[in-house]
Amino acid sequence: MSTPWLLTLPAELLADISSRFCPHCVGDSGLYLDLGSSERYDQLASQQRDLASLSRTSREIHAVATPFLYHLFATHQSTLYLHMRLQRTLYERPDLAAHVRRAAFVGYTNPAETDSVVNHLVARLKVPPPEGWIVPKKVMIVTKTGNRVESVREPLRHQFLVEMALNLTAGLEHLSMNLSLHASEDYGKNMLPSSTLPALRTLHLAHSYPAGFSLEVVSRLLQKAPNLRLLTLDGCSSVRYGSSPGPDLSNLSALRLVRPCFRENAHLAGLFASCSKLQGLAFHHWRGESYIYLPRRTPRELIQALLPCNQTLRYLEIQWAEDDDIYQDELVRSLKPFSSLETLVIDAACIYSNRTRDVEESEPPSSLADLLPTSIRYLLLWRVNLRMHQDLADFAQKARRGAFPNLKEVWISWVPADASLSQMMIWALEEDLQLAGISIRSLPYSKVEFFLDSEALLREDFSLHIPERSLQSTSP
Repeated sequence: MSTPWLLTLPAELLADISSRFCPHCVGDSGLYLDLGSSERYDQLASQQRDLASLSRTSREIHAVATPFLYHLFATHQSTLYLHMRLQRTLYERPDLAAHVRRAAFVGYTNPAETDSVVNHLVARLKVPPPEGWIVPKKVMIVTKTGNRVESVREPLRHQFLVEMALNLTAGLEHLSMNLSLHASEDYGKNMLPSSTLPALRTLHLAHSYPAGFSLEVVSRLLQKAPNLRLLTLDGCSSVRYGSSPGPDLSNLSALRLVRPCFRENAHLAGLFASCSKLQGLAFHHWRGESYIYLPRRTPRELIQALLPCNQTLRYLEIQWAEDDDIYQDELVRSLKPFSSLETLVIDAACIYSNRTRDVEESEPPSSLADLLPTSIRYLLLWRVNLRMHQDLADFAQKARRGAFPNLKEVWISWVPADASLSQMMIWALEEDLQLAGISIRSLPYSKVEFFLDSEALLREDFSLHIPERSLQSTSP
């Protein structure tokens, strides 16, 4: 009987085939942003089932495919029991735990049927369960409508289960987790003193309730990750409690803020001040109905808070809530102090506005040419409309005269109402820009997404990376 052709392939090719089924190896950029959805989890589970089927083909393929099977440790609200079984396997097989590279944990309660598995792990790891583990105490949570209600969902249960998993996965490179509903516990305090995460490069923290969370709740976890480079905060409201110094973020090279709900601009400034080596920032402002009672931040306040990073920042991305009308005195007027800035992705609503508080106090029109530093290399303007035509024409003429010697690419994303005339606008600007050696292209308007590419920034590449799905539909 002849040998199946798959078994005749060298181990290197078998490893390449296995990697095509692995979400970690294919660089799944959506892994952290929408894992909370059951559809997304089902998709990931399907990929891993295919990889598991491949690993059972033969002993030879099993040896090659198994490391890829354990690259991802992901949980969903309905999969806690499977989570605990996997966690027990990782404890009993340190060789498999060493392969874990990405982990994603969503919030969940601890149903009684998993207690025996959890307590078994606790005993084997010699980690005493935290106070309140057996009988959860009641806590106060803030609902999506801003009401305070009493709940028996114990935050330390999620925290403790996550910490036990982190004790086993020292090779972890990427971690994403939804913090518990009442995120006041200190993540990391129940980890073994000897446990560290030296390979951790990216950390994504999310909190789904409008009260937000303080970054201090993960300060001990951050101390165990000395080589962290990218931190994503979804729903962060402060950096520290009271007079505490807050976590040290001096090792970060990039920061992504989604739905920031800082109650004071000083909190935002404190966050940036702690990032002494920050090179990339993506700021996605979003209010929504659940956030309307929070203090409102403005684009100008953001830039003022960011000034401590003006010598190191190379990449800046600002996308603003569509339903937030910005006044002229709240606009970004100048980025010239940011002398190292190479790439700018900015919502046009942060630069242009006709809205004034008082006719007599109206400010002069904004100017794109006056906004940009001479260091700029890549520019993407988001949500541009035809009212900005004259200023764009003035910018193109100044670029032609050499005002921006380093500029290489300009991308413009038009509001849907003006999309039909966008190509005419591009043609009007193209001659001046091309004479300066600058290319210009149109980008269709789409939902908010990150342009700050995580894989690129880990290589210290802060140029503009347009997602492939957007490039496929751009105009020529």
